[in-house]
Amino acid sequence: MNSSHRLRRFAGITLVALILTACSASDANVARLNQDVQQITVGEPYPISARSLAAAMLQAGFSSDEVLEYGPRVRNAIGSSGGAQINKGKYADAIFSVQDSNLYVSSRDGGTFIRDL
Repeated sequence: MNSSHRLRRFAGITLVALILTACSASDANVARLNQDVQQITVGEPYPISARSLAAAMLQAGFSSDEVLEYGPRVRNAIGSSGGAQINKGKYADAIFSVQDSNLYVSSRDGGTFIRDL
C-alpha cells in the first residue's frame, strides 16, 4: 500500500468518525443527558410544594445540599411537564413523576416509592 493510498484511507476514516460524532452531538436525547436536571414528559404537570418535594428527595437519598441544588429545577420541571430526571454523570440518579395527585419516585439510592400529594 503506497503512502497516498494510506493517506486517503486515513482521511476517509477520520471523516466518517467526525460525521458520526456530529450526528450524536446533534441528537436531542444525547444532548439532554449532559444536563443534570431535565424535564421528562410523563405524568401530569402539578404544582408540587417545595416541602413535599424536599421530603421526597431526602427519602430518595439526596443530601440537603443536593435538595437545594436540584430541587428548584425539579419542581419547575414537574410543574411544567409532569416529570423530572436527575442525572449524575452519564447515569440517571432519580426520576420523579406525578400521576393522580401522587408523586412517583424511583432513585438509585432510595429505591422506588409513592408519596401522596
